[in-house]
Amino acid sequence: MTTDHPVIVVGYDGTRAARAAVVRGAERVRDGGVLLILRAYRLPPDDDPYGAFHGPRLEDAANLAAQSIDEFAGEEPRLAFVRWERHVADAPAAEALVRLAARRDADEIIVGTRGLSRSGLGSVAAELLQRADRPVTVIPERMLLEHIS
Repeated sequence: MTTDHPVIVVGYDGTRAARAAVVRGAERVRDGGVLLILRAYRLPPDDDPYGAFHGPRLEDAANLAAQSIDEFAGEEPRLAFVRWERHVADAPAAEALVRLAARRDADEIIVGTRGLSRSGLGSVAAELLQRADRPVTVIPERMLLEHIS
C-alpha cells in the first residue's frame, strides 16, 4: 500500500451515502493516486422463474451499472480533478469491494450506509468490516450535509 499516491476503492449504488463516499474518496486522492469506483449488481439465479423474463441480461445489467457511475461522474464536479476508474461486478458488493481492493493493493475502502440494521450499519458495510484486510471508512447517510446531495 502507498501513501504518496493512494489507491482508494469506493462502493457506489446511487444512494446519497454512496455519493458522499465517492466525494470522500476524491478528497483522499486529489493530490495524486486513483479512485476506483465500483458498482456491484446481482442477476437473478438461472432457476428464478421471474428472472428469465423480467430480469436484465448480463450485458444490460453491466451497462446499466456502468452508466449509473458515468452519470454521477458527469454531475459531480470534484471528479473532474482526480484520476478515477469505473468498475462493475456481478457479485455481492462486499465481496467485490474486497477483491478489487486486494487486486489493486488499495490503501482504503470507502462505502456509504443507510444504517438500516440494529447495529446502525447496512449489510454491505457490516460484512465489509468483517472481511476487509485494510482500513474501511463508512459514511452514514444521517451525517450528510446538504452540499453533498
